Amino acid sequence: MGLFFILTLYILLLAAIFKKQKKIFLFCTFSLFFALSALRSVNIGNDTSDYKLLFENLKFMPVENFTWRFETGYLYFNKFIQIFFENSQSLFVISAFIVCLGYAMLINKFSKIVWLSVYLFFTLRYFDLSMNILRQSLAMVILFLGFYILIKEKNILYFIILVFLASLFHNTAIVFLVVAILKKIKNEKRYIAFLSLITLVGLFSFNTIFSFVLRFFPTYSYYLNSSYMDGNTRVATILNILVNLVILLFVYICKFEKNKVNNLMFHMLMFGISITVISLRFSLLDRVSDFFTVYSIILIPNALSFTKQTKNIKLFLIYIILICFFIYYLVIIIYRPDWNRVYPYEFFWNSQ
Repeated sequence: MGLFFILTLYILLLAAIFKKQKKIFLFCTFSLFFALSALRSVNIGNDTSDYKLLFENLKFMPVENFTWRFETGYLYFNKFIQIFFENSQSLFVISAFIVCLGYAMLINKFSKIVWLSVYLFFTLRYFDLSMNILRQSLAMVILFLGFYILIKEKNILYFIILVFLASLFHNTAIVFLVVAILKKIKNEKRYIAFLSLITLVGLFSFNTIFSFVLRFFPTYSYYLNSSYMDGNTRVATILNILVNLVILLFVYICKFEKNKVNNLMFHMLMFGISITVISLRFSLLDRVSDFFTVYSIILIPNALSFTKQTKNIKLFLIYIILICFFIYYLVIIIYRPDWNRVYPYEFFWNSQ
């Protein structure tokens, strides 16, 4: 609990000190995030021990032995690291650097209130996720670059290449290709109606759709008949749906001045919510929604920055955000610490 309070105060304190020096603020905050992620033990993050074991096994076995379970890009990423370092901790150090740099650059490029984006990165638990779902986090960082290319450079070919590259770290990243279509949406009412229809079809025809997907991604066949498909609704999934709906409602209420970046992120958030709702049938699918909902750490500050509300109302809304997401995170680590298994935190030298 102490670490959680320290990190929260650290972010807010640096926000006050470096309010107009966003690059210094990003460096200071993400340096700490990097240190905690890079130096974590195998007991931090539900999948960390599996990634360490894979790294060790790849020293003596060929990549082909593991392609049934792990993506080729991620396997060769491990092999590349082993050219320079033998210790498995190097995997987490290098991955932490890439992930933290990726998030820092995304926030620096697109957020209008940088300190609030960093606060949301932490309290919406994306930092925790980065220490748990390593392959997907690396894929997300590649997609951040793809998002930038699509928005700023308007180069659809490079965007597609980057999405395919991300899919070599996590197969589900291929879904991000839909962003090129979301970018062209002009009629919001039709989009909402179509998305609602897709969500209903996904809910009631999931088994048929999943069987079709397995033809292309047989890697995920081991999830068949697992606890992820037992039909029981997870508390985490419902909570994710509610939180993202609240974010969507908040952004809508702000009546912010829209632009191409904010519009796209708003449409992506709705698409992510749709996936989360469908994940009621297959709980692991809610991870796929993170590819889209993660942009809420940019959308919320931007909505506040561009809103036509008065200065006092803006300030009030910021306080509401700070308090609500602080409570949200606190409740999770008290009652559901096993979701990402980050607390109690432990350095790698304490587990040896």
